[in-house]
Amino acid sequence: MRPSASSTTCLALALATLIWVSPSHALERQFRLGVDATGATLSAPSGNATGFGGGAHLAYGVNDWLNLELMLAGTHHGSAGATVTSATGAAMYAVDVIEWVPYFGIFAGGYHFFGTTPSTSFGAGLALGLDYQFDPSFSVGAQLRLHEVFAPDPYGATTYGTFGLRAEYVWGF
Repeated sequence: MRPSASSTTCLALALATLIWVSPSHALERQFRLGVDATGATLSAPSGNATGFGGGAHLAYGVNDWLNLELMLAGTHHGSAGATVTSATGAAMYAVDVIEWVPYFGIFAGGYHFFGTTPSTSFGAGLALGLDYQFDPSFSVGAQLRLHEVFAPDPYGATTYGTFGLRAEYVWGF
């Protein structure tokens, strides 16, 4: 039995696709340098306090699904009389979906509370985000972070939530 012309054409197109299609490399071996504008809520001894702030981050895409990120951030909470700064490192799992890149991960690092009772502590948490890459060198996104800071009294174990909008310069492949 001889193959038909249409099945031969389909087979040729399938082979050409396998030969010429290259794998997606979104986030792989890319550096991302960005700034963040942040809103925050802090569970302080005097009650919950909202605040605002910002930060900067540097991320590196180890492969299509793993990003490593360093972040410096700070928020001011006027009603609690506190400013919180942090330096954290994160491992993020990214889902490569061309321009839209959802991700989640874990982070840990140091926190410093400025105010009437200064304190330096360790903290850790979870991150959830979504980035949109406009072109190979620019992306924007949003990130939610839930922090648990293990501070001494008067703060104690403090829950700290941040929501940030971010813009990033992207380079490398």
